[in-house]
Amino acid sequence: MGRNSVLAACLAVMVWTSGAAGQQTAAVVSRSDFDYPAMAKSIDTTTKALEAVREDIHRDRFATEPLLDTLDYEAAAAVRFVREDIVFQPYDGVLRGVDGTLRAGSGNSLDQSILLASLLKSAGFDARVVRGTLEEDDAIRLLRSLKPAALPSSLAYLDSSISRHFGAAAAAVGPATVSVGDSVLAETSRMLTSELRKVLEQGGVTLAPVDVQLAWLPMVRTYFWVQYREGSAQAWQEAHPAFGSETAPEGLAPEEYFAESVPETYQHKITVSAWIEQWSGGKITQQRVMAPWTRPVANLDAATIRYRNVPSGLNLQDAANLDKVLNDSQIFIPMLNDVRAPGAMAFDLQGRAIDPMVIGASGGGMTGVFKTMGDLMANATDGVMAREDQQPVLALHSMWLEFTFTTPGGEEFTQRRYLIAPRADHSSSSQSLLWPLITDHTYMINAGGQPLDYVADRFLATAIENSAWQKTIVRHFLNPEHPLTEPGNTLPVDFPPLAQFWFMADNPLAERDLVSFRARPAMLGLRRGFLNAETAFASVDIVANGMEHVRVTATGLDSVPSAALQQGIWDTVTETLPQKALSVAAESSSSTLRTFQLAAEQGIPIRLVRPGQGDAVAGLGLDAGAGEFISADLSQGYVVLVPQRLPEGSAMAGWWRINPTTGETLGMTGDGRGQDLVEYLTEVTGIAFNMVQALQALKDCDKQANDVAKMCCLVEANINNVAGLGFGGFMGAAVGTAGGALFDIVNYGTSLATEAAFGQAQGLMPQAKLGCDKMAATAW
Repeated sequence: MGRNSVLAACLAVMVWTSGAAGQQTAAVVSRSDFDYPAMAKSIDTTTKALEAVREDIHRDRFATEPLLDTLDYEAAAAVRFVREDIVFQPYDGVLRGVDGTLRAGSGNSLDQSILLASLLKSAGFDARVVRGTLEEDDAIRLLRSLKPAALPSSLAYLDSSISRHFGAAAAAVGPATVSVGDSVLAETSRMLTSELRKVLEQGGVTLAPVDVQLAWLPMVRTYFWVQYREGSAQAWQEAHPAFGSETAPEGLAPEEYFAESVPETYQHKITVSAWIEQWSGGKITQQRVMAPWTRPVANLDAATIRYRNVPSGLNLQDAANLDKVLNDSQIFIPMLNDVRAPGAMAFDLQGRAIDPMVIGASGGGMTGVFKTMGDLMANATDGVMAREDQQPVLALHSMWLEFTFTTPGGEEFTQRRYLIAPRADHSSSSQSLLWPLITDHTYMINAGGQPLDYVADRFLATAIENSAWQKTIVRHFLNPEHPLTEPGNTLPVDFPPLAQFWFMADNPLAERDLVSFRARPAMLGLRRGFLNAETAFASVDIVANGMEHVRVTATGLDSVPSAALQQGIWDTVTETLPQKALSVAAESSSSTLRTFQLAAEQGIPIRLVRPGQGDAVAGLGLDAGAGEFISADLSQGYVVLVPQRLPEGSAMAGWWRINPTTGETLGMTGDGRGQDLVEYLTEVTGIAFNMVQALQALKDCDKQANDVAKMCCLVEANINNVAGLGFGGFMGAAVGTAGGALFDIVNYGTSLATEAAFGQAQGLMPQAKLGCDKMAATAW
């Protein structure tokens, strides 16, 4: 069952073929021939097998409890593990925490010590973290021990588990290995790196290596280690995990102890808030519709932050009819992580906002609640006169999410992401605002890195949860008159961003003699929604991607900004992956890559704009929103590379922002980019949004000409669009013989299930690009 991969389709303009589904039989299968009970039983069997394979993942690589089992709860083993397996990397404060440091296989002396102290305390020992000051010679010695983390990158050990639980044939279905280094993405990245370096050098930006050893010494001299003992009657013993195999310093004077928690002054933090702007007769006012939500970055590493606006017209009965849902929706309530956002303010298309909690328990259920909101909002503007120029009296001008990263030293870095960019024309229909307002935004923090085992674990967790959704969708497809029931579970959303981060880290052009690591949190988002009632979209939004790239030399440590430039270009290029992995339309034809491609085709020169040259932005013919974003980048010290005019065919502006000192690079676009109420929103938004996507897939697939083609479309849409498991095809292709069969096992299980449904030895392979539309013209 060997196949080329979806990744190859994206990277090298190839398509999947499938041994299981690549042959056609003469029999014609119709909807009435499908055996749903047999398919449901097969799905249940597959789910149990997936659970069994998941049990065999090496969880000690990313979870402390199984790690302690491996270490036999011995203090000496825990100390040895952190010293030998968790390498030192220099950065400020607590960035990764216990779990993040274990997953990354690396940390600074504070994160290493927090991990070790946690392991020791969980093993029954007293433990505390100690702060002191290193002598300069010891700090230099520690810095010069710098080396990359050795994260496990093979899942081949799971092949035997797959064979045991799925049969010997299953372990052989993994996709062919794809050389990412020979891919179209890699070639695009090489070409852009060369072209951008030329423009930078012509503008006097050289990106020369800089010795950072002296600059990093004060940070590294603030040093942490662990003291532990078996009980209060025993003397404290010392462990210095940061020095690894090096000789640990002696005689350090303790200056501070942390026994239970780390003070906030050592924490990296992130704050999320949501805002709207209201236009009123030419005056624009801002209103926060979600109170600031602040958390330590270490608590959010590899976790998701999910934001969406709930429309008042959303309900299970109408979930299949998005036009009706939005036509019935005039009020929206912000949701964070599937519950009402802190301090959430309900708002409408006129930019009016009201606290839903002031309404209390009104009669008439949620219909009554939303009606009460509408009445209150309307009453607030009853006395406002209509305008003679036909412009609206009030209008929603813009909406955005705001992310603020705060370092332990108090330095802040803020990024704004628009759901609705500032509007130039308020006379157009406000209905056009509805679609972007219901976009689902799933963001993830990455403070270090993850072993492939962890990514695989989250893939299987999503696949297991998706089984109930798969049965629900197929049952409704086979019997549309059967009452539609919700599966009762919300699907995990962390696998797609985890996979995206994994691809960003798997840079085929990275210089192998460098030590590359994150000293600040990275953040990316996956935006999924609808352009209209017929078209879904997905797009990646990289909010922050800074990394340190260092070469250890005979005399010091050289920061290599050219490597940061190349990494940032690779990160931006990989933003195109979800559009293929999820099998949905691109949000638009606009991207930094597309803008620069069109500029090259049209002979438009690229301009370098430096900080302090904000006046030059006005002459580029950009809209106010893009100009505002570029000005913000310039104010933060970036140089900007942008076409001298907007190319024809480009939906919005695109540019590269580059830190001229560190080389940090990212492609940017012109969008910068009562109790009854809470219970209702919690119930409807998490599950019903997935149901909207599921039913949308049903509606789209129903356009196929025959029932086999419809089923083909449906199983692929469920795995790709509803569950977000389409990234698995990419992962399996890139991992290849190192365990790619695991990421293909959902395809295999679905093939078995559809074979059971058809009553013949032919199954549909999702993610296989079977060409469901072509199947409509043939007999199966």
